[in-house]
Amino acid sequence: MIDPRLIELIEEYATLPNGDIENICLYHDLKIYGDDADELLEVYAARFGVSVPPFCRTDYFPNEGDPVWDVARSLFRGRKEYKCLTIADLQKGIEDKKLEL
Repeated sequence: MIDPRLIELIEEYATLPNGDIENICLYHDLKIYGDDADELLEVYAARFGVSVPPFCRTDYFPNEGDPVWDVARSLFRGRKEYKCLTIADLQKGIEDKKLEL
């Protein structure tokens, strides 16, 4: 079960659909990226006491403005594929006190 406080946090950045939300990706499904993604993860770590290891954020989220540039880049190099960070991943991080990426 997803912690209701986690749902509240995510809803500060995006509207969640009704139904099963565990496998929803923060970027792919909710379009959370750039500064919002950074801020969400910072608040998440502080609010839930979760250790968030250093990781290459650009593997999971584009920077501000990148979605527009991704279209242009895809014409020449193919579209960049971002890894999926799900709500279930965040919930597991709360339970383990460490986010595994």
